[in-house]
Amino acid sequence: MLKTIIIKELQNHFYSLRFLISLFIVVLIFGIGTPGVVKTIKTEQDQYAQFQQNKAEAFKRVASDNLTKLAIKGTNHQFNPRSNRIISDCNEITLPNKITYSAYNVFGFDVSLGSINPLLKKSHALTWSFVVIMILSFLALLFAFDSISGEKENKTLALSLSNSISRGSLLFGKFISIISLLLLIEFLGVLVGLIIILISGGIQLDAHFILDCFGFLILSLLCISSFTAFGMLSSVLARNSNVSLLISLSIWLLFVIIIPNSAVYLAMKVFPIDSAYQVQQSIDQDREALNNAAPKGSWSSRDNDPFLPNHELRANLQMSFLQSKKKHRDAYSSDMMRQFEKTRNLTLISPVALFDYSTEAFLGGGYFRFRKNWDDLHVYQEQFLAYFKEVDMADEGSPHWYNPYEAYSTTSQSVDPETVPVYSEKASSFGESLTFMLKYVIILIIYTGVIFSLCFVFFMRYDPR
Repeated sequence: MLKTIIIKELQNHFYSLRFLISLFIVVLIFGIGTPGVVKTIKTEQDQYAQFQQNKAEAFKRVASDNLTKLAIKGTNHQFNPRSNRIISDCNEITLPNKITYSAYNVFGFDVSLGSINPLLKKSHALTWSFVVIMILSFLALLFAFDSISGEKENKTLALSLSNSISRGSLLFGKFISIISLLLLIEFLGVLVGLIIILISGGIQLDAHFILDCFGFLILSLLCISSFTAFGMLSSVLARNSNVSLLISLSIWLLFVIIIPNSAVYLAMKVFPIDSAYQVQQSIDQDREALNNAAPKGSWSSRDNDPFLPNHELRANLQMSFLQSKKKHRDAYSSDMMRQFEKTRNLTLISPVALFDYSTEAFLGGGYFRFRKNWDDLHVYQEQFLAYFKEVDMADEGSPHWYNPYEAYSTTSQSVDPETVPVYSEKASSFGESLTFMLKYVIILIIYTGVIFSLCFVFFMRYDPR
């Protein structure tokens, strides 16, 4: 009986103008958006390859000259543009994608003075996830808002229930048919996108990319199911389709527009942190105090004798400057991440936010990727510093006075670049991605189940006359 209901509902939708227009819009957006994003990814990958080549050449050149110069040199780790960014950009257009580090410190990501937390900024690239969030979520409500109230107005609901069909089977059949229809539309759109990628050759369609597409479709299923449940709930709560349409539109505006885009306001009001300007003021004040309290001779000019006592005073002062700056900058970075994560928890009421965060983790991008690189770079920095100190201690011509900014009082030996630890980004494992995304997926499944259960309860009491 359930199979019959689903087939009948699908047939009704297939021959509707609503389905044809929806299919045309989704396929058109996939067809228009895919070439542009693929071209952007290809350009960024070419630029990244050139950046990496220049970085490797500079690394070898400095290491072959003087290890201390390499240790104090500020190096930028630039994130490699993901090939699966066509599926979702994971907000990486606005997220920091460059982290500066040396052997002594991970200095952080750039934040303009007085700006808001850059982790909170939003991007809206025309990727496949954008289609799910903006278009398919709306279509789910569009197909579901009159699934009950519309049939009541057409006098077909009472007729259907007069047959040997349980209300639960009828409701679930409608639910499954709408989801299946929208997944078909999305699949055709993804297929068009894959054909364009295959023709353009901008992205390699390997097994890993196909797996990413498959996982994306599953996560899309959860998002579409949630909005379908909301649409059907609005349909059983209203007595006519006009009211249920108004409720559905309100739900879409709330979850897709208002909540995701209110993150900055929520963060600044509910979880305020110091601005970059205030942090810099604290750093400057500490530097001035340290400078005033420094022993005489701490700012001695460079001398050819590396064992000159004043070089030790200068190294100690510079190290104090670094430690003070590191204390404030690390605290500020932690505050920004904490503010971002708490703000995310406030937006979990939105199904599109849950879908967005789940997709980000599955694809290994966005904040999940940024945070992993941030943590991994701190581990690498300690390894690099340990290596530098080991080489320095073995050099009898070095006084071993560590100056994090200047090549005054540590080894001036050259080293084989192949022996120096080099940081390279490690792709997240499936277990790491699963751990990060599991919370969001579970919440989204429970969310959908609760909404559909409410829909079921109200439909059991629904008067079809």
